[in-house]
Amino acid sequence: MESRCIASAVPRPLRAESPPTDQPNTTEVFGYISWKGLSARLNYTVTNAYATPDSRGSLYADLSATQPLRGGWSLGAHLGRREVRGMDTVTGEANSRLDYTDYKLSVAYAFRPDLNLTLAWTWTNANPSLYTLKEALLWTPPWSSLLFVTPGRIRLQPTIRP
Repeated sequence: MESRCIASAVPRPLRAESPPTDQPNTTEVFGYISWKGLSARLNYTVTNAYATPDSRGSLYADLSATQPLRGGWSLGAHLGRREVRGMDTVTGEANSRLDYTDYKLSVAYAFRPDLNLTLAWTWTNANPSLYTLKEALLWTPPWSSLLFVTPGRIRLQPTIRP
């Protein structure tokens, strides 16, 4: 079965999780295209990105691939790149210090069409001091140390689709 998809949209404003700011709302437009197990997406901010001053026109590009295997198994790969435009009007630093590339390799098993389990290795070159909530209380399950691998991390991600 061959699948094709071309989409574009203006999603509702998004709320950022990090860094904490007074007004992290962002408006983006994006284009998406897919063919078989390959997809590409480009997000473009038409407002400041997540309350980062002077960052209109920032981009996030995403390339992903999924390869179905036998017996409900599939392999996945993702490459993403964020580039932040402009200068911080408060500090005078270039917003490009917030640029990063992220990666993901995964294997998934579909128990049924609406329930699957994914084991993924993720990594990014984002500066942790710029993308970490300070003084946040985050719960970490006691078994989580079994799932992390340096320099990336491995996580189990159950997915239930409505």
